Amino acid sequence: MKHKYILTQSNEILSYFNSKGLVCFDSKAAIKALPESRENTIRELLSDKDTFYVSLFQDKTYISFKKPLH
Repeated sequence: MKHKYILTQSNEILSYFNSKGLVCFDSKAAIKALPESRENTIRELLSDKDTFYVSLFQDKTYISFKKPLH
C-alpha cells in the first residue's frame, strides 16, 4: 500500500469527525470543526479528491473519508 501525507488541517478535520464516530459530514460542520481556519481554506481542503469523497444528497453536499481511519 502506498502511503500519502495529508495536510495538518485535513488531519484535524479527519480526526475531529472520526473521534465523534462520524464518517460523513457537510462543509458547514467542517467549518465549525476548525473555527480558527478560514472558510475558503477549509473548502479547498475538502476538495482534495485523494482524501475525501464528495457527494450530493437532498440538496446538501456530504463529505466522507476516502479510506477508513485506523
